Amino acid sequence: MRISDALLTSSESTLTKIKGQSDWRQEINALELNSDEQAVIDIITANIVLTIQCSGITMIGELYKNIDVYAQDASQHININVDDVIHKVMRNL
Repeated sequence: MRISDALLTSSESTLTKIKGQSDWRQEINALELNSDEQAVIDIITANIVLTIQCSGITMIGELYKNIDVYAQDASQHININVDDVIHKVMRNL
């Protein structure tokens, strides 16, 4: 899977902003974005890009499963539409 330099830079920036945060609410607050859902999308995208960079995901099924796990976890703490989040993260990649 090819990941653009812009996405890598954005993901690294997002992870830097949330470094040291311990839960979804704190991570979202660290990003200071307009919406919780967009913050969740950015956080999941950053984590997935980092995982891909480390060769932790090699198949599209694994990619979807990982995004789904993150989104389901976030939905327990933040009011988001899980399907929309999954779709938007997949589109980002």
